[in-house]
Amino acid sequence: LSHGALASFARHLAIGYVAGGTGAAVVYPMDVVKTRMQADTSGRYTSALHCAKQALAEGRLYAGLKAQLIGVAPEKMLKLAAYSAALPVAYDLCGYHGWGPGSDVSIAAEAMAGAVGGFAQVMITCPIEVAKISQQLGGDSCAPYRGLLCTWARDIPSAAIFFAVYAPLYHQLLENGTSVFLASLLAGVVAGVPAAALPTPFDVVKTRVQASGSPFRNGLECLQSILSS
Repeated sequence: LSHGALASFARHLAIGYVAGGTGAAVVYPMDVVKTRMQADTSGRYTSALHCAKQALAEGRLYAGLKAQLIGVAPEKMLKLAAYSAALPVAYDLCGYHGWGPGSDVSIAAEAMAGAVGGFAQVMITCPIEVAKISQQLGGDSCAPYRGLLCTWARDIPSAAIFFAVYAPLYHQLLENGTSVFLASLLAGVVAGVPAAALPTPFDVVKTRVQASGSPFRNGLECLQSILSS
């Protein structure tokens, strides 16, 4: 990698860590509520507000935050490195030969490279999720890579959707005269919505499989249980 490429990579990594860490801390109570409600198979919680009150009463509204913050940097680094490495190959496969910075944006190529990034990050995401969920639910930790396939099923399409939406929107905003910072912010917010929302069913399955004492042997068994109920 050239000095410029390394500098750009380091800058994006630093931005990703600060933004990811800050974002995780701000919305973490909602993540705790999400996890608890996803893992609730007995109807313990009547609403998100009821769940939040219970977590607050138990002192677990920020349980597992440390694991999340520790994992932000290596997770973003691995995801970005894999995405960046896959990007020229993806563009070549989509017929954009000789692609480089400033070339036209291909949604298909961005999705392919994003999927590679999502695949790679799971090697760090999975054990972090297992540790975080055990602390959020108050149980013992499972094996660090329990629910690995479920995590892939969530993160691969999530990353593909994110970059497929982010890249063309970001470049369009730049062409319209938006600053780099604001373009990154706006494109990231817009891309983050479908990237988080659409893979939610896989996230529910993952949470239930990774929960301490889970009766499910795999994600398929869990999915069948959810659909039948």
